[in-house]
Amino acid sequence: MMSDPKRRALWLAIACGVGLAGTGGCNYVAFLGQAFPQKVPATYSLPRRPTVVLVDDPRNLLGDPTLSVLIAQQIGDDLGRHAGMEQIVPPERVTGLMVRLEDDWRRTGVDQIGRSVGAAQVVHVHIERAVLSPDPGLVQPMAVAQVKVIDAANRRRMFPGSPIEAGDDPDLVPSGQRVRVELLPRAAEITDATRQAYQRKLADRIARDVGRLFYAYLPRQPGEPFE
Repeated sequence: MMSDPKRRALWLAIACGVGLAGTGGCNYVAFLGQAFPQKVPATYSLPRRPTVVLVDDPRNLLGDPTLSVLIAQQIGDDLGRHAGMEQIVPPERVTGLMVRLEDDWRRTGVDQIGRSVGAAQVVHVHIERAVLSPDPGLVQPMAVAQVKVIDAANRRRMFPGSPIEAGDDPDLVPSGQRVRVELLPRAAEITDATRQAYQRKLADRIARDVGRLFYAYLPRQPGEPFE
């Protein structure tokens, strides 16, 4: 049974929608919307399968190779915490495979990497662009990443869009879900300390926003600081 407060809220919402309620009723509905904010739904729901997160930054645009591992770790943690993914392959297993393959690493397909570390699917994050300071005296970190989900067992792309035909090489499909990250600009000179700090902040934001493709989350609420 619907409780009286919920029933009143429902009737107010209906009345406001058809123009029957006064200003007070519509304001009350607006208040309810603020009191119970809506989450942004997941763009794609990952199947519950062993999953590895592979962050690829071949041109070292992030400025520190260890940040790729940090991003992968954070995405995996967020998927476990918010998306209920219980079988996340630790990034150390990917790093170990990279060391063993040496020069063959770049010639190894994403699906093969997934199978080699015991994953059924790969969340592949390719760093397409990353900038810390577009102009002297201005720090304005931004990055663009292409995100795909690859079925490692069947060598096909699961996300975004329709899966590619079996037999196609997932690595040769350029388009992914583009995630753009921007931090607020600040007037500052780039030193080694500020560079490392902002590189880490940018990496944290990439990880957060990529992870949010796969679970519902609350957007920024009124009164909260801008990021």
